[in-house]
Amino acid sequence: MKKSLMGLLVVLVILIMSVPASAATKMGIGYNNSGTPLGMKIWLTDSFGLDFGVGFNSSANAQNFGLEAAVDLVVAKADPVFLELRGGMAMNFGQVTNLYWPLGFNIEYYVTKNLSLNMGLGIQLALENTAFRISSFCNTTGGLGVIYYF
Repeated sequence: MKKSLMGLLVVLVILIMSVPASAATKMGIGYNNSGTPLGMKIWLTDSFGLDFGVGFNSSANAQNFGLEAAVDLVVAKADPVFLELRGGMAMNFGQVTNLYWPLGFNIEYYVTKNLSLNMGLGIQLALENTAFRISSFCNTTGGLGVIYYF
């Protein structure tokens, strides 16, 4: 199962990278304090973007590998601040596989043309150890984050 998920991730990245240069207005890499701390954000238009995250996190008795994919839709902007509606799916692989479906608002503040800080607030549906639960979260693409666009 892990090999097929990694294969799917590779295919998604290849498809995204094949978007014509005229459509990809901005791409950035970043870090945030979540289960998927390393991320890539691609704005396909001025108001529609894709966000991907990957990383390891550990607790006292387990180590997990996480993947995340999300869609960002700008609902309001007043330069240098953008308000985005964000929905996605995250998976953590450890002793058990956990799934999360977050939905919330993300605020992205552009410190410079190429550097932004972000944070979000919303709710998420979680499937942990085969039990569904709904929880609130305060995060970005996972927590406080920073993205450098090039």
